[in-house]
Amino acid sequence: NWVVAAILQAQKRKDRVSVIVKFIRLMFELKSLKNFNGMMAIFGALNMIPIQKLKKTWKDVPRKAMDMMKAVGDILPSTGNMKAYRDTIRDAAPPA
Repeated sequence: NWVVAAILQAQKRKDRVSVIVKFIRLMFELKSLKNFNGMMAIFGALNMIPIQKLKKTWKDVPRKAMDMMKAVGDILPSTGNMKAYRDTIRDAAPPA
């Protein structure tokens, strides 16, 4: 996965935090553009075990970025057969 590779290639924690924040912002922008496939791909990559194990790195991620991550996570819960995700897609206006 390109997202995972980009994060893990950063040698310093500060650089990993920067890459994670950029992907969170990109994921949030994809959400606003109604590109749900890309949004879900980045969200899945950020939740992969090798990335989630970077505990010290995640502690340095700014609160605003974590709030953005939570906002997307609220759309993509694996419970309820992805009902929130299906509802979001159903209610989204088609591209102009």
